[in-house]
Amino acid sequence: MLTPFRVMSKTIVLDLLPQSTITRNRNLDEFSHLDFVLGDRAKKEIYDEIIGDINKLEGKKGANY
Repeated sequence: MLTPFRVMSKTIVLDLLPQSTITRNRNLDEFSHLDFVLGDRAKKEIYDEIIGDINKLEGKKGANY
């Protein structure tokens, strides 16, 4: 029998992470699950920002991928 996984609230998950790992906390209520896969806005409003942060951490410029 499969054991159902426990869904944790965003607040609980953020409290469990070390503060040094959190660089930004952004509320994405205006996005649904499929917006991240099929939506036109996700790349510009979310993914480019994430890639830009990763590039900064790695010492690279720009958010082109």
